[in-house]
Amino acid sequence: IVVIPSISDFTGINIVTRQIISNACACCIGMVKMAGNVLKKGDKPVVGVTLMGITNTGACAAIEELERHGIEAIGFHTTGMGGATMEQMACDSLIDGILDLTIHEITSYYFGGGFSYNEKAACRLQKAIGCRVPTVVCLGGLDFVDFNVKEFPPRMDQRKYMMHNGETAHIKILPDEAKQVAEIVAERLNRVDYHIRLLIPTDGMRHNTREGEELYYKEVDDVIIETIKNNIKNKNVEIITVEGNLDTKEWGVRAAWHMIEELKLYGKL
Repeated sequence: IVVIPSISDFTGINIVTRQIISNACACCIGMVKMAGNVLKKGDKPVVGVTLMGITNTGACAAIEELERHGIEAIGFHTTGMGGATMEQMACDSLIDGILDLTIHEITSYYFGGGFSYNEKAACRLQKAIGCRVPTVVCLGGLDFVDFNVKEFPPRMDQRKYMMHNGETAHIKILPDEAKQVAEIVAERLNRVDYHIRLLIPTDGMRHNTREGEELYYKEVDDVIIETIKNNIKNKNVEIITVEGNLDTKEWGVRAAWHMIEELKLYGKL
């Protein structure tokens, strides 16, 4: 959909409306002649990287490091449709590897609502893995949910939250919810029948989650990590602890290194 401002009111043909209509016609002609080509890969290996604003620093550092090694990196915003789109592209052989830095959509799917909710996110950590795409999974954004202030979930008196903007809040999930979300992640990773890596941060799964910051809640982070570790029985999943907060340049660079090694393992690099 293309919207072209009329500039003036359409009371007839004049020097303004004549040119605006001409521009609109030229736009349509150009799209008919040039658009409609399907996506095609180039010569470089391609990696999909998931991110949100809350993991942007780490993700951008990972993307820069991947590109420094000759890899084309594509960022996917995991607010409902981004992760699902990435997994479909991987299954369509347009993406050679996935650095799943931000799996927040799983938490939103568990809550069944919120800004990042979309039913299509049900495929997360399932579709691309089913296609045996080289994958590095991280825990970015698994510890919170985002809701409009008019649609807050129950038990808000027990919750830590911070305003993302005037309408949406980022809400730290509670320990019992953290356990159930982590069980979903573990259950999906237990189905993997080829080698992948799972990276565990030691100091937060997004920004604003370190000690003294708004969404610091160590018990929740510990529940997520321990539940995942205790429930993954699949030897195909290599669990690796990476020091620091996920949303830092240093953490993102290390995540990129693990992605590079995984691509090499499968002959993609």
